Amino acid sequence: MTSPELQPLLQVPDGPTWEKIVNCFFGNFTSELGCANMETYSDYYVREIRRLQVGVAPGLARLAARTHEDLIHICEVLSKGRTRARQDIRKELLSYFATKDHLAVDRSIDLTLRLWLLLNVRDSQLSVLLPEQPPLLWEDSCSLETFIEAHFRRSTTKLGYRESRLDPSFTVANMVRVCDLRVRWTESIDDHLRLDQRRRVLSIFPMKGFLVGQLNSAVVDGDGNKVSKVLPASLLQETVITLNLLFPQWDSATQALLRQDGQRFDSEAPFDGPRRQSLDEFSYWRDRLLELHEEIYKASPGTWGQLWRDRRNPHNWWTFWIVLLVIVPLTIVGTIASVVQSQAAVESLNLQRASVSG
Repeated sequence: MTSPELQPLLQVPDGPTWEKIVNCFFGNFTSELGCANMETYSDYYVREIRRLQVGVAPGLARLAARTHEDLIHICEVLSKGRTRARQDIRKELLSYFATKDHLAVDRSIDLTLRLWLLLNVRDSQLSVLLPEQPPLLWEDSCSLETFIEAHFRRSTTKLGYRESRLDPSFTVANMVRVCDLRVRWTESIDDHLRLDQRRRVLSIFPMKGFLVGQLNSAVVDGDGNKVSKVLPASLLQETVITLNLLFPQWDSATQALLRQDGQRFDSEAPFDGPRRQSLDEFSYWRDRLLELHEEIYKASPGTWGQLWRDRRNPHNWWTFWIVLLVIVPLTIVGTIASVVQSQAAVESLNLQRASVSG
């Protein structure tokens, strides 16, 4: 039976409970992490828990965790035991929850990872809740640390100077307008910048407040480098940089797109200073950015409207439209004039023949 001091999972966390959650998940509850930047994350936290109760067969979403405090405890076990195999974590939690239901404990672990690290870890039966988002499977013999390293590898792709350069017009808003790109906002960091080439859909992880919170939870090592509790600080920083790159504050088309989709992360610090100009400056997300650049950004416009809006190469744009709007009409007029002139000459010749024969 749930203690009166503990809030059941289906209840929205009150102030003190929410502070406990943030203290555990992000290290310290400060105004820097607070209200504005964490609003999107807190909405996600409630939504993800409720998602398990909607449209799921009875018993499918059973959990060992019953309260928000249970999730906090699981998070603490995972954080301290990041080098331990999942099966060892499960064994400890089976004892803590006094249960033999392995599936209920496993699903509680997965839920905690989705809420704490925003990794889409879930078993195949629950993957139907988000069919467009590939689930991650954490194997029994693997530690959390190894699991994360396997899914966030640094790129080994080598690029030349010219192919690595990024144009200022390399923004999502521009690709939506010119290249027929569509955006899907994802709640899982592992899904960030995933491109569905067939449907021309780009997944974007917009929770900058979460990224900042995780960065603030990082500790500093002996060399003065930030080391995150679990997710690499360099990964978190680079993810923020990709958001600033693809959704620049100075771009009016970007602001219009974000307003249309109800996104506010562009107003959340940090803003990362100067814009990145090369793909070589990215390590974790280089390959996905390269795919986006090659398959979408460099693609030719598919409609006349997109062609009109395409200013990626101003010289080519002016040349094309001058040819289309000036030279082509002149050519058509010249052709018509030649036809009329030829027809007049033929008629004149016919008249001359008629007069001679008459």
